[in-house]
Amino acid sequence: FIMIYATSHHALVDRAQLKAGETVLVLGAAGGVGTAAIQIAKKMGARVIAAASTDEKCALCLSTGADAVINYSAENLREAIKRLTDGKGPDVIYDPVGGDFTEPAFRSIAWRGRYLVVGFAAGPIPALPLNLPLLKG
Repeated sequence: FIMIYATSHHALVDRAQLKAGETVLVLGAAGGVGTAAIQIAKKMGARVIAAASTDEKCALCLSTGADAVINYSAENLREAIKRLTDGKGPDVIYDPVGGDFTEPAFRSIAWRGRYLVVGFAAGPIPALPLNLPLLKG
């Protein structure tokens, strides 16, 4: 409980300084820190888009409080983010996954958005083209 909720609280409150009304994308949302992030972000008044790898995990995320879900095994992550944010992108991305989802998620972030590197559950540590942080402010 302390590790999972403290990690998510620190990331969303201390680092992202999440505000009510902002949109948060949670990658790996059906895992421990992901479900904690959904709950904390909702309590803070954010809109939560949860991304997970199966329909069952997406259903869990909805039952945990997510406003919308993306099954990134069945649909294109960038296109789904664009559709669910009316092209604006999420204000905050909470990423405990890393791997192949980091770059498409980062490319989708809102102007002056905040990207939280929480872990690397997918294994490899991703590398981003350094022009992306510049382009996103």
